[in-house]
Formats: sequence, C-alpha cells, structure tokens
Amino acid sequence: TLTLKVTPVNDPAVVEKNKALILKEGGKRPIPTDLLSASDVEDGASDIIFDVTDGPSSGTLLVGGSAAGSFTQATLEARSVSYVHDGVGTGTDSFTFNLRDAAGDGPTGQTFSIKVQSAAEAPAVTTNEGLTLTEGESAPITSTELEATDANDDPADLTYSITSGPSQGEIQVDGSQSTTFTQAQVNSDLVSYNHTASSSDNDSFEFEVENSDGLTASGTFDITVEAGQVAISGSVEYPTEGDGALAE
Repeated sequence: TLTLKVTPVNDPAVVEKNKALILKEGGKRPIPTDLLSASDVEDGASDIIFDVTDGPSSGTLLVGGSAAGSFTQATLEARSVSYVHDGVGTGTDSFTFNLRDAAGDGPTGQTFSIKVQSAAEAPAVTTNEGLTLTEGESAPITSTELEATDANDDPADLTYSITSGPSQGEIQVDGSQSTTFTQAQVNSDLVSYNHTASSSDNDSFEFEVENSDGLTASGTFDITVEAGQVAISGSVEYPTEGDGALAE
C-alpha cells in the first residue's frame, strides 16, 4: 500500500483594487472598496489585514474614528476606514502597506495614493449621456453627450485624460487616435469614437477632466454598440410557371 501525504499550501491574500483617493484640502473621506480592496480564497474579510508600514505624511488614517496602523478588509467593506487631511497644502499623500492573510502571507510594499485638491472648485461634469452607434461605425462625441464646465476656465482649459478603456474601439481627435482632448474640441465636434471590434459588445472609457488649477473631476462614459444589419449577397431565384409553383 502506497500512502501519500498531501501538505496543504496556503494561497496568499491578493490586492484586487488599488486606485487613488481624491479629496479636498482639509477634508475627510472614507476609503471605499472600489478604490482599495483585497481577497483571499481561504480566508474571510476579517482575516485579510492591511498593515500600514509608512505614512501618510499629510494626514491621518482613521479606523472607526480613531488613528490606526492597520485595518481589515471587513472594516473597508463597513466603510470604517477613512483618511483625514491635516489642512496644510495640496498635492499628493500616500501610505505604504503590507497585506497578509490569516497565515501571514501576502504582498508587501504596496502604496495607496491620495490626491489632495485645493479648496477651490474643481470642474463639474454637467453632461454625461453616453453614445449609441452601430458596430463598425464611427460617431462624434458632442457636448450633447459629454460636457464639463468650470466657473473660472474656458472650454479650451478643460482637458480630458482617458484613464481606462475603451476596449472595443478608440477615441479619435480630428481623425487621429488620442487619449486626451479638451472640452473645446468636444464642442467643435472634433472628438469621435471609432468602433473597431468584430462584435457588438458595449464599450466605455473612464476619464478625468482637469482645469487650469490642476483640479479634476472623473467619470465613466458609456458606449452602446448596436448590431449592424447582415448583408445578403448572391442572387435569388424565383420559381417559374414551368416549375409548377405558379400554376393555378
């Protein structure tokens, strides 16, 4: 009899999402799970632990309202983890963390970024209606579909940067592929989406729009792709009276 001994191997915790938190100078914001999140195939949320090893330097990390050097995935899901800025200056802040599961395994040296904006007003995305087009076609993105405004800036000073997507096509500015464009170019019908995929799957792209002060607003622009008509090639033969089909 051959006896095999199987030694279980722990699967470490993994970081699922790690995107920057944006808040105003002197502000306080919870860190939502769509910005920071981790998982583990063997452990529950309360056993997935973030240990802060450095920072933040311009604010304080709070768990349940009290300063803390560690938190769990469960407290993130409960929206109990917050960052409060000290109110001095703008720019960027961050903290470094190690992630571990119940067995102590996980990635180390991870950085969570924080963007601190001036108390001055950021631009506002006032229109974000999305776009609908037929597969394989190109359509302009006009101010009817996408518009940002700012009380202190002209449309030429509001710059969009695509941060993710699209996956089924490309954004073009005056006929050339681009990942940036201005509201002035949108207003002039110079920005378009060109569908290049072979399927009619819907598409989208995430963006940030920045004003001349460096303040930003973000959003997701949805693109609905409708299936095109199937072309029928060849000739159609009709029966003749000699075939008996038209005989009365």
